[in-house]
Amino acid sequence: MTRSKLLSVNLLACVCVSLITPLSSSVSAADGSDSAELPAFEIGFDYTADLLSIVDGGVERGTPYLHLVRTEFSSDLHQLIGVPGGAFFVSSHWTSGGSPSEFAGDMQAVSSLDAHDTWKLYEAWVQQEMLDGGFSWLLGLYDLNSEFDLVDEAGLFVHASFGIGPDLAQSGENGPSVFPTTSVGLRLKTRPVSSVTVLLTALDGVPGDPDEHDGTHITFESGDGLFLAGEIQFYRQSDDMFKLAAGTWLYTSRTAHLHVEVDHGEVPRSRSRGGYLLGQFPVWSGGDSQSIVAFSRVGMALPEVNRLGWYAGGGVTLNNLLTSRIGNTVGLGYAAAVNGNDYKRVSEDNGSPVNDYELALELTGRFELNQYLTLQPDVQYIVNPNSDPSIDNALAAGLRFSLAF
Repeated sequence: MTRSKLLSVNLLACVCVSLITPLSSSVSAADGSDSAELPAFEIGFDYTADLLSIVDGGVERGTPYLHLVRTEFSSDLHQLIGVPGGAFFVSSHWTSGGSPSEFAGDMQAVSSLDAHDTWKLYEAWVQQEMLDGGFSWLLGLYDLNSEFDLVDEAGLFVHASFGIGPDLAQSGENGPSVFPTTSVGLRLKTRPVSSVTVLLTALDGVPGDPDEHDGTHITFESGDGLFLAGEIQFYRQSDDMFKLAAGTWLYTSRTAHLHVEVDHGEVPRSRSRGGYLLGQFPVWSGGDSQSIVAFSRVGMALPEVNRLGWYAGGGVTLNNLLTSRIGNTVGLGYAAAVNGNDYKRVSEDNGSPVNDYELALELTGRFELNQYLTLQPDVQYIVNPNSDPSIDNALAAGLRFSLAF
């Protein structure tokens, strides 16, 4: 499918939103009551773009433009076909444009939108809730980061490491089941008590096709194995800003070690695995939805088979403190990715020694001009890009803007 056709499809979806949403929101419940409940179905469309310039350091100067066009269809199966607790969701992504990291030379990704130019089916799953919402299962094409390793306040930032942690994002033959490529699997969720949620998932160990980035590829090869993950989340009922979580993950297939001491014989292999701790904590709250919230995350991965041995990130967000007339959030964050000892030994053996870490600092602010348009100026400073001593620290500055319907 050409880019012009893709744009036509997404513009058509945008028009459908304006026509269908009023209809879907007026659907009545099966018992004849008016729709205080969820509509039978909804269609969504949003366009997010980054214009980011590498203004100093890095590999070279450049101002790439990149974007993500996302369309979504969600359905409440109770309203639609009378299945209590059922839900259906489908989404597609069109990613296109340049890569700021090609100019910055970093490894963590300056922009969370950075991906190959293509259109693909992103998620397609069915979910069933039971026991008054105390248990649910989900089956299909699923984004792990929609529920796992998720810090809501960190979603403000443009830099990729404030989404899925890079210690987890680096893993596997084609990454885990996260943006830009997802895989098929099963997710279980339970709430043993109101303040605790437990998540478990088993997904195809190799999302998509590592050798083919265009389009949607759902394949099951004998050597793929499974990606397994579990997370326990703790909440405070009196404060929806508070969250603590601990997670662990494992690939059932084995990966060759990065550094091998012997010159002959079988290469040692291990199952890639790791874990993480994360949390967000309200520091202060006031009227008009004003608040200051801090967040942090620490993650580790097996250094024998992964470049990064561990990661630490965090930050603080100031919500609606600048003015009460429009929604606004300002945030300052850091993301530090640390090379494992095995990767450093391999680099040194190859005559290209590396620094211990790469550090990204970001200052950003998001301003909701109306219910459709959001503008977000952004500045980032990258220390030790790609942990390569030959690359100067990079300064990136630019703008993210979003249109949503």
